[in-house]
Amino acid sequence: MLTEAQIEIVDETGNVEDRVRIVGTGEVALATTGTSWLQLPSDAPAEIDAIIVLRDGAVTIEAKKFEALRVDDEFLPMAKPRDVQRGLVALIAAVRRHLHVTTVEVPTASLMSPAGAVIREQSSELERQAAAAAEKGIVKVREHLARLRARGVIDEQGRLLVPFPKDMSPDSKTDV
Repeated sequence: MLTEAQIEIVDETGNVEDRVRIVGTGEVALATTGTSWLQLPSDAPAEIDAIIVLRDGAVTIEAKKFEALRVDDEFLPMAKPRDVQRGLVALIAAVRRHLHVTTVEVPTASLMSPAGAVIREQSSELERQAAAAAEKGIVKVREHLARLRARGVIDEQGRLLVPFPKDMSPDSKTDV
């Protein structure tokens, strides 16, 4: 059995701003300089507000800054890791967002390395741009097909409609 930690930053309307999964073993840092995001702890150690760790099947969260996270109407004390049994919701005080940490048991994970993995599930900026470009392309293709249908060039299934050649028309003198 393998343990997985699912970590999300959620805004006040319920939209997920950032999402990361830790599978097997690993750690993720929460940083809130200007905005909130999840990162590897070594990316910017001075800006870390909290660290979420999955090790030996146990998930813990530890505040690295004073009054960074509020859990159950109390601030999470610094340097005292708190166990996350099944789930934990904390208020990120600096940006007024919620941090959701959920522990999940994965029954089979035969392809997973024993070292574990940290998986970012949020799409990159390049993927978002590609998806937006694809949507624009779909709209343009639909508009073009509608124009072709209106002119009688294609039918409703998109098949090309062409007139019979002159020698194949019913009143052609060249028919055999």
